[in-house]
Amino acid sequence: MVTTITWIIVFVLIVGTGKSMSNSKEWSGGDKTLSAVGVGCVLGAWQIGGMSIVGAAQNGYTMGIAGAWYSLAGGIYLLVAAGLAKILRDRMPGDSVPTYLASRFFTSSSKLYSYVWVILGFLYIPV
Repeated sequence: MVTTITWIIVFVLIVGTGKSMSNSKEWSGGDKTLSAVGVGCVLGAWQIGGMSIVGAAQNGYTMGIAGAWYSLAGGIYLLVAAGLAKILRDRMPGDSVPTYLASRFFTSSSKLYSYVWVILGFLYIPV
């Protein structure tokens, strides 16, 4: 019950934050207003959230170094992504996956991608 209440509060906060934005680039960071520290915080939160979702934190505790593979791989990924960020940013046609899909394929494919992730969020997160 507490998890569901927490999920509802977070959902309301995210929707409330989104209403104050004027375009999608502000939401995704595509307007480039985030500082390096802000981007680092977003990536760190993403990494920690992923670890808790797949249970890597628990595996690291119960299995030791054998369970820490996710954290190690994530750290290496962040270093590689930081090294390639400028190259990737210069070659990307947009600031998000839906924008890329719309420019490369069809607008309907970008809408489908967005709808699938919204549905996945409603089905997966509460579980």
